[in-house]
Amino acid sequence: MNINQLNANNFCKMFTSLNKQVSLYETLATYTKNDLDEVRKDLCISGISSLNKQKLAMALDANIKALLPEILKKFTDSEYKLLRNMMKHNGILEYKDEFSDVLSYLRRFGIIGCFKDNNDENYIFIPEDILMSISALINNLNIVSEIKQNEKVTKLLKGLLFYYGVLPFQKAHDMITNYTKKHDPMVNTFNIIYESFKKDDEVYVHNDYWCSKQVRDPEELITQQDTKSNINYFSLNEEQVLNASEFNFVELNEYDRELSTFLCDNFEVSKDQVLEYIQVIKLKFKIGYQFNEIVEEFSVKFEVENLEQLKQPIDLIIVVYNNSTQWRLKGHSPGNVSKTKKNHQQPIVSINKQGLNTKVGRNDTCPCGSGKKYKNCCLK
Repeated sequence: MNINQLNANNFCKMFTSLNKQVSLYETLATYTKNDLDEVRKDLCISGISSLNKQKLAMALDANIKALLPEILKKFTDSEYKLLRNMMKHNGILEYKDEFSDVLSYLRRFGIIGCFKDNNDENYIFIPEDILMSISALINNLNIVSEIKQNEKVTKLLKGLLFYYGVLPFQKAHDMITNYTKKHDPMVNTFNIIYESFKKDDEVYVHNDYWCSKQVRDPEELITQQDTKSNINYFSLNEEQVLNASEFNFVELNEYDRELSTFLCDNFEVSKDQVLEYIQVIKLKFKIGYQFNEIVEEFSVKFEVENLEQLKQPIDLIIVVYNNSTQWRLKGHSPGNVSKTKKNHQQPIVSINKQGLNTKVGRNDTCPCGSGKKYKNCCLK
């Protein structure tokens, strides 16, 4: 099964195989043999791989029922909330596209089925013979506590990677347990995160590092951070980390707002367009784009016709750069590193103000510092 997106053909088969809520065995019988094997692997059940489809479904039926408490302990808020919602409707809920990822994940454990009713509407259901067991488990305080812990751990890692890009397993574990105050073995933290990110592609593993999906070259970033061995990871409080875990989170400061105001006042662009632009350049600064690349893109995007028009926005972008977090600086901004670690500072971008106030010929060196000719750089 594709756990990120339901294949169209599989999607159709899933719903047309049944026309009502049925038992767990009958639900498993609608799975393919390969799907049943995936369920067996995910539940770490041995000794039944050689069975035919019917007997494998029967064996999984017994095992799943026995393992229900352990299965629910793997979940985070999204699965928990969906199951609670389904229980309010006797275990049956009309399917919505927003359920796609959670449905795909829950089917890995065999505890959710699909059917199409006589009106051609798609529904998802909890098998009728495990309905009462699921109801009891989702109200069990110990299991609810585990689910909340799983959710917090995965959010903490997402937030940390927003600022750092990559983190060694051990360092991530130490940071997370510092926030949760629950000193579990590192293998527990690893298993929680690994299980959660089976559902999406927000995080991936490279050697013994957790990596943000936006990191294109983890080896290069790891090397860059290793050269900053005397710089500690930027200190973050729990609220900052959890906020950064939210989808499309953007950290804006006073310098970003100054640039935003200037662009809105001096160019024919909407506030939403300006915000989107600032989000993009801050991400590029964080990832490690060269400053002159950002300037070149700016001159094209905002159709800058001459150097005089470029002077003030460049000054403002420089300030944004110097106050934006960077992965290679372990979450610090260049300005912050300059203040706190004089011997290991990232050079702060600056520009030759005299050059900006002087007429620049097409073949002269561009004053943005790229080393290119003006006609091949900011004049564009």
